Parts: sequence; structure tokens; C-alpha cells
Amino acid sequence: MTQPSVTVMMPCYNNAKYVLEAIRSVLSQTHRDFELLIIDDASTDDSVQIVQACADPRIRLVRNDNNRGIAAVRNQLLSLATGKYLTSLDGDDIYCSPQKLEKELSLIESTDEAPGPLI
Repeated sequence: MTQPSVTVMMPCYNNAKYVLEAIRSVLSQTHRDFELLIIDDASTDDSVQIVQACADPRIRLVRNDNNRGIAAVRNQLLSLATGKYLTSLDGDDIYCSPQKLEKELSLIESTDEAPGPLI
């Protein structure tokens, strides 16, 4: 498997009401070379089942057995991300534009300065 250009890191805890729209906003991106890394922090609602129903090979779901809290989950996301660049989207948010990743990558790659890993 080759390294994706972007890892979209998504923490999720009891986001069943919103997580499908959040995932759809990532999957609808015009830039297609990404992984969507979702860490479910021991949700007690249907969040995991909703994520699992999204059959896309770019989605990687990690489930915590115990709730670790948002700070620990964000650190966990950073340690598991494989993309050249990293960005985040919470499980109850959406990308408002399908060109979000494409435009950001274009801007990063057009500069002469070496960018950091976060977008």
C-alpha cells in the first residue's frame, strides 16, 4: 500500500447523529488520495455501526475499548496517521467544499518553502 497524500483524522465519540454526513463530506472530496482515519472513543451509541456501513477502502476505523478523552484520541490519531500531510475533522463537523483538500494541497505544493505536515 502506498502512502496517501493526506490523512484526515476524525475523532468520534457518540456522534451517531452526525458522523455519516462528516464521512460523506470527506468521501466527496475532489482530491481522492487520502485516508480517513477514524478513532471511536468507546461510543455508546450507533457511531461504530454507521462508520462500518461506509464501505470505502480509504476509511480506517480504530475502536478504543475505554473512553480515553479527546486529548488522548488526538494524540492517538497523530501516532497512527500515514499520510504525507495531516488534517482533522471532528465527527460532528463537515467539509463545506468538495475542493477543500485539493485547494489546500495545491497551495502547499505551490510554495517554495517546505511545509509542515499539518493542513
